[in-house]
Amino acid sequence: MPTIKLLTRIIAYRLNPWLAAILNPSQHYGMRGHTVFDAIATVRDANAHSEYSKAPLCIVSLDFRTAFDNI
Repeated sequence: MPTIKLLTRIIAYRLNPWLAAILNPSQHYGMRGHTVFDAIATVRDANAHSEYSKAPLCIVSLDFRTAFDNI
């Protein structure tokens, strides 16, 4: 099992330079320097902008315990 972890880390390290080009800029998970607090701030900013501009906004909330029951 430790061999699989080592290979996974090597692959992740090699893919890291291309993650910014592959992932959407709003992607928070899996990006270095991004935290759950960044995601919360993004939702708050979008909500404030929607209220200010009177534009419609749809926010989807997921229950991660249900979506990923093995976490």
